[in-house]
Amino acid sequence: MGRLIVIQESPVDVGRRSKLWLPDEIDQLVERDMGTEATEAVVLPHIFEKNEVHWNPEAFLKMCWLRLLIISCNLDQLLHLKGLPGTWKVLHWYGYPLETLPFKENKDQLVYLKMQNS
Repeated sequence: MGRLIVIQESPVDVGRRSKLWLPDEIDQLVERDMGTEATEAVVLPHIFEKNEVHWNPEAFLKMCWLRLLIISCNLDQLLHLKGLPGTWKVLHWYGYPLETLPFKENKDQLVYLKMQNS
């Protein structure tokens, strides 16, 4: 039921939804740089099976209220990621491909960090 409420926030424009969990919608959003301040949570499940992604390196920066980011799959193509907004509380990223975290500011707000196989 909660997912239906989120979809009703913006049935057509996924960039206006507060939470994203469908792999195709997340891929479209980040590839086309359609993220907005409405996005609070992104959960990319392990079933995301794209060998190559063409995500915009600055797409996450537009999600200025992003508080939850869970990426449960290995995406080596994100080496050009420009950063993440400083508002997030939870970061769980399986196989994070970079040597440093893409913190911009407000690192002290982070409550949960899990970087398995990174």
